[in-house]
Amino acid sequence: MKIIKIFQDKQHIEMSDDNNDSLEEYIKPLCELMKSNNIKVIQTTSSVLAIRPSKINGILVLEKEKKNTNDSDEDFIRDEE
Repeated sequence: MKIIKIFQDKQHIEMSDDNNDSLEEYIKPLCELMKSNNIKVIQTTSSVLAIRPSKINGILVLEKEKKNTNDSDEDFIRDEE
């Protein structure tokens, strides 16, 4: 899972994405987006953002591991006969 932080002046916007690309591949289209003068759309698996690239100071992309939902301490329901 990727965490994307888009920094603008004194605030930032945080988004998440379930994309499996490497960080190097993932950041390439975001770098291209920053070169534009027009409003652009950033779409992830969980959200969509319309943004003016000229207002972006920086973009940080972090890799975050997904938690395993099949942990051994999970509750089970059993039928007892």
